[in-house]
Amino acid sequence: KSRIFRRTVLDHPSPTDLKRCRRGAEWAAAVSAAAEVGLFDAIGEAGDEVSRLARRLELDPRALSIVLVVLEALGLVRLDGVRVELTDEGTARYADPQSGVYEGLAARRWRDGLRAWLRLDEVLRAGGPLEPGAAGGGRLDPESLPRFIEAMASKPPGQVQRLVDGSLRRAPHARTVLDLGGGPGVHSRAFVARGLSATLADTPETIDYVADAYQLRDDPGIELHGGDFLESLPAGRYDIVLLSNITHIYDAETNRRLIERIAQLQEPGGLLTIMDFVLGLSPFAPLFAITMLLNTETGNTHSVDDYREWLDQSGYGAMEVESLDEDRQLITALRIP
Repeated sequence: KSRIFRRTVLDHPSPTDLKRCRRGAEWAAAVSAAAEVGLFDAIGEAGDEVSRLARRLELDPRALSIVLVVLEALGLVRLDGVRVELTDEGTARYADPQSGVYEGLAARRWRDGLRAWLRLDEVLRAGGPLEPGAAGGGRLDPESLPRFIEAMASKPPGQVQRLVDGSLRRAPHARTVLDLGGGPGVHSRAFVARGLSATLADTPETIDYVADAYQLRDDPGIELHGGDFLESLPAGRYDIVLLSNITHIYDAETNRRLIERIAQLQEPGGLLTIMDFVLGLSPFAPLFAITMLLNTETGNTHSVDDYREWLDQSGYGAMEVESLDEDRQLITALRIP
């Protein structure tokens, strides 16, 4: 099955489009800075006086007034003399995490990533991350972990449900799921809501954090497992194993070995579900490969042929690929005898 999504010039720009892309990055940088300093939340539903906002957030009044004009031009705020208020669009996208189109966390994370992108010339010489512990590769430091997990928890509900639906369509009688690298348990909870029991496996520090921060410790449908799944997998047999946004962290050989070990946890008919940016199908995959270059030692985006090879070699067949949204693909395959 496949879905048709609207493409824009920014998906695969031509060289003549790059000026527009650079200008767009400047607009985006202004919005992400506003999100970072808490401006949208501070304005709130009732609005506020600009001078009082500057005092509350400890911002320079001139700088704030200039950025507010940018936000007004984007249709995110309304300026009325000395007061400012959010528009419906501004509220939905940057002040209401439950709106379904919320982008506040994504804007802030983009800003963090932009710092690394501006050092790509250095990475071209070094060949890998310039700073240890960068997001997306290895272990996150205690300061970065909450923000990274918060971003994982903000997955669009529709995307999560399409992943679960796509998995259960292929494994309708599944009762157990192993969610590898599942962080805050968004997918685990969605599977539990459909009657499955879930094992959520991630690094020990991640499990320790999400157990309390996301109320997973006492969830009767979810078993927590802390460890390095490249070294050891949770014991048991699982009807579904999920790798969501995992394979891009590693090179081809690491992914092949991981899938080979996952196969040992599944009986014939068991389902492996992979969600990622698939090179050749996702317009975002080439750019995301650079994000992996900036933040991991071996990460990359991979093609359909790569996934097929790993699955075939590990005893999986009947591979299917579908698009979950504009950028992400869902790959499913069944364990064969």
